[in-house]
Amino acid sequence: MNVRRSRSRRLSRVAVAIAAIQTMPGAPAGGLFGAAPACARPAPVVEVTVVADERCAPGLRDVVTEQLAPLARDVTWTCVRRLDEDALFRATARAPDAVGIWIDVSLTTEVRLLVRDQAAGRFVVRRLALAQGLDPVAREEVAPIVRAAALALVSGPDETLTRAQARAAVSAWPPPPDLPPTVSTHPPPRAPPPGGGVPPGPASAPPGTDAAVDRPSDRPPMALDLGALITGRAFSRSIPALGELGAFLQLSRGSWGAWAEGTYQLPASYRADPAGVDLASYAGRMGVTLSTRVARLLTVGGGAGFGAARISFRPSAGMGPVDLAAPSTFVAFSGRVLARAELDLGSRFRLGLALFGDVATARVHYDLSEPAGARRVVSAFLVQPGLELRLGWRL
Repeated sequence: MNVRRSRSRRLSRVAVAIAAIQTMPGAPAGGLFGAAPACARPAPVVEVTVVADERCAPGLRDVVTEQLAPLARDVTWTCVRRLDEDALFRATARAPDAVGIWIDVSLTTEVRLLVRDQAAGRFVVRRLALAQGLDPVAREEVAPIVRAAALALVSGPDETLTRAQARAAVSAWPPPPDLPPTVSTHPPPRAPPPGGGVPPGPASAPPGTDAAVDRPSDRPPMALDLGALITGRAFSRSIPALGELGAFLQLSRGSWGAWAEGTYQLPASYRADPAGVDLASYAGRMGVTLSTRVARLLTVGGGAGFGAARISFRPSAGMGPVDLAAPSTFVAFSGRVLARAELDLGSRFRLGLALFGDVATARVHYDLSEPAGARRVVSAFLVQPGLELRLGWRL
């Protein structure tokens, strides 16, 4: 019962926050979700900075990305260990029209949010209490509030805060428990005006009064995906196609990723007179990819890699008499180029489809020795195109 009451209170707070922004004069007429902003401003670049531990709240990143995708033409991510209050108000040259979002989840009791429209010099400041830390319910509450704050800047900047008002609101935040309070010469916050809102504050802090904090890093957080895959490839004239089952691992940071996979080739046979061959193999491959998000749920990219396959073959007798060689194995090396598309299935799962081509470093063939000389039974293609379907889970 306590959990249900806690979740009910949280959802009530989310509903109130969203309703407040929807009633702003500049809010879109069609509602908050799924509606385009009423103004003609193009979709901005959104720069998100997450203040968290070394794991960088991967679950929160997934749900926030889902909420921001319809509002932004590009979303970049940075993870830092401590909040630099100067960075909240310092202009950046990376994208003059960028909307900056800082999400501080380093505390277990609350989330602190600041959204800045760099071009207009307007701000939204929010705090959300957490009853049980950043659990899945809290992440689902925070993401719509982030979206609503960003939408308020884009569609109704006149209803947001000035730089001085935002700085005063941030200065009123209690210091983190693990940091001593800083001595400041800021005047105490004034009482709110009769009409409501945040009272104006100083435009800038005097030198030497801010706490020493780490500068934010430009490196986006790391993400790890695990999953299963199935492939089909062209192999030879005698054995037109081969199938593989396997597992993969992908480590990505921003648009770059490194992947590795292991596969088992389903057994394949070619029957002929006077001899045929049975084939099976195990393969391992690794490589890199470069990708970009082209829609809210769709990412496309390409990459390259290399691999090695341990191939087992067993000659098989046909209708006529023949002396068969003993079964054997050998290792074959190949390179791979690929183009891939991935569809997000919620915040954790991703469905990927890749078109690839494997190029063998040496021609693989299986021959029958006859008195007149060797006769080729199976000859593998030097270039083997194929399709790969995979289902991944982001840790």
